[in-house]
Amino acid sequence: YNVHPLLWQKLSQLDVLIHTHLFESADEMLWMQGKPSDIEKLHKFVRFKTLKPYNIHESLAPFGDRLIAAHCNQLNFEEVKHFNIAHCPRSNLHLHGKTLDLSGDTAKIGLGTDSKFSNEDLNILHEAKFLRDRGDLSLIEILNILTINPARMLKLDKTIGSLETGRGADFLVFKLNDGETPDVILDRNAPDAVYVSGKELYLPPTL
Repeated sequence: YNVHPLLWQKLSQLDVLIHTHLFESADEMLWMQGKPSDIEKLHKFVRFKTLKPYNIHESLAPFGDRLIAAHCNQLNFEEVKHFNIAHCPRSNLHLHGKTLDLSGDTAKIGLGTDSKFSNEDLNILHEAKFLRDRGDLSLIEILNILTINPARMLKLDKTIGSLETGRGADFLVFKLNDGETPDVILDRNAPDAVYVSGKELYLPPTL
């Protein structure tokens, strides 16, 4: 709602990935529908005089899968399935009282934290634990939105995102105690080891 449609048009001509926050607040939805909202007050404050509501779907359509949209929690799953989405569940819940609809295929969803101004911390494991505890996704789905899904969204899935021959060997190690099941890794604050390109990096005691 702060980007002029002519700028979207110019950006769509570039062969680059584009990231934007989208459909996050109820006010944003009202503004796009031409209804009164606090977005008008914001635009007046920053002296936007020519930016009027427009069809954001039409403006973003030329980007295809080059667009990564953060949030989209104001839409239902049928409406968001065409976007690559950086899902920030705790931030969305804190700010707007609702998170993204995860009732369908999650292949185009990655996990994010948003900023420290809208979240308790920036620990991605805490986001994953939040989803597990809500019962939104299975452990496999959660691992996918932490790994291969965002790698695909960033066009890096040929080198990272999964453990396969010829790939980058970027992975985390979590040690399990006797009797523990894999889902307990989401209760940890940090992994026990980090490997990048097959080489172990040592972490400080806390993240």
